[in-house]
Amino acid sequence: GASSSILTTGIANNAAVEAQGTVSLSNWTLSTPVETIQSEIYSMLTAIRGNSLQVFQGTVIGMPLDKYDIIAQLPVGVDNQTTILQSILQNNPFLQAIVPWYKLQGIGANSNGRAIAFQRDASVLEAVIPQEFEQLPPQARNYEFVVPCHARCGGVKVYQPTGMVYGDFGA
Repeated sequence: GASSSILTTGIANNAAVEAQGTVSLSNWTLSTPVETIQSEIYSMLTAIRGNSLQVFQGTVIGMPLDKYDIIAQLPVGVDNQTTILQSILQNNPFLQAIVPWYKLQGIGANSNGRAIAFQRDASVLEAVIPQEFEQLPPQARNYEFVVPCHARCGGVKVYQPTGMVYGDFGA
């Protein structure tokens, strides 16, 4: 979908580039209190609403695989087997998806990973694709068939910086 194409084209940014609206997150482990993880995820969504004066809402969060695995497996309580991921998606009226993305591993201010929350809307940000993926007809070469393909990607264009926020995982 739109979020996966946006997440594959450079939105993760370089930690050396100062980003407007970066939120500090702790370095989650399976022993991190559930309340801490939940409040930090909500802090990213709250930052978008606050920075944009409630014009934008976080609808998608991308996060490193290891952090995603924690929220996808860790139950919210001993007597409640609902995972943190399920709980957050059920209880936030604006958030549509939390997705894992391997390119968010090992980046960010502390190299512990970076999460990205944004409003999925072309007026906030979009993937620039000047040449869509195209397959040309198969060509016989030697004793095999070759299928020439081409595409071009122009990266990500952010129109409304207040419609997104980075969350850098701490040490």
